Amino acid sequence: MSTLLTPPSLRTTQALGLTTSLLLTGSALNFTFAIVPIILLAPPSTLLRQWKLNFDLGKVSQPPLALISSVSYVYVFAKSWYVRDGAWRNDMWGLLVAAALSVGIVPWTVVMMGDVNSRLMEMERGVREMGDGVKEESMRNAHELVDRWGMLNLVSTGMVGLGAAIGAWKGFGDVV
Repeated sequence: MSTLLTPPSLRTTQALGLTTSLLLTGSALNFTFAIVPIILLAPPSTLLRQWKLNFDLGKVSQPPLALISSVSYVYVFAKSWYVRDGAWRNDMWGLLVAAALSVGIVPWTVVMMGDVNSRLMEMERGVREMGDGVKEESMRNAHELVDRWGMLNLVSTGMVGLGAAIGAWKGFGDVV
């Protein structure tokens, strides 16, 4: 398919998918490499409050980006069918992988990070309800849990980053 035959709507959708994947990757990298190390310096009660604020922000902002990038990749895949040697072909299967990796952060967060998230939210709720009167020994592992959360988040960051790389390679490399 030549550049002249690629409709502007397809190029726009490619750019949208890649841009949202890259935004999502950057956001996830920020959580793992900037926010988590900084909040780990705080005492447990502050750590939990800061983690919850950032978790809530990510919960609202990241799933829509994952959905937009995934839908964009699937759309480009669906519109990239062409005829060669009298048969319908689509050499863009990698875009489906990119779509799965992008939206895959949602089930990853629910299934693989769910236990850590639940424990951290329960600890944060205890801090909110009891203030600084929460026993320190009951929150001793808050730092360990947030550190583990950061490592699990790094996996989802890798998923989205790989999806963005595949989206760039297949979306812009093969449809040109």
